[in-house]
Amino acid sequence: ARNVEDICASIDRLLPEIGHDAPQVTDPFPERIQAREEEMRAIWAGCELRNDRIRAVTSINFRPLDESVTIAWNHFSRWRRCSRKSKPSSTGR
Repeated sequence: ARNVEDICASIDRLLPEIGHDAPQVTDPFPERIQAREEEMRAIWAGCELRNDRIRAVTSINFRPLDESVTIAWNHFSRWRRCSRKSKPSSTGR
C-alpha cells in the first residue's frame, strides 16, 4: 500500500514536464481523528489490493496508479487544448 504523501510525489516523478510542486501534506481532520493516525495507517498498510479477485467478480480491470495518473494528465491536457480552441466568443460569433 502507498502512503498518501507518496501519491503527490508520484505526480512529479511521472510527469516532470508539468513542473508540479507537491504541496506540504496537511491534516485537515479533527483532533479526534488525527489521534488515530497510526491506527488508520496500520489498517491501510494491511490492505491487500487484489486486481485479480475484483476482476473475476466484476470484469473490471484496474490499472496501476502510476499509469492512471499519466493517462489522466494526458486526457486533461488534450481536453484543455481543445477547449481553448473551440471556446465561443462573448459576442456569439
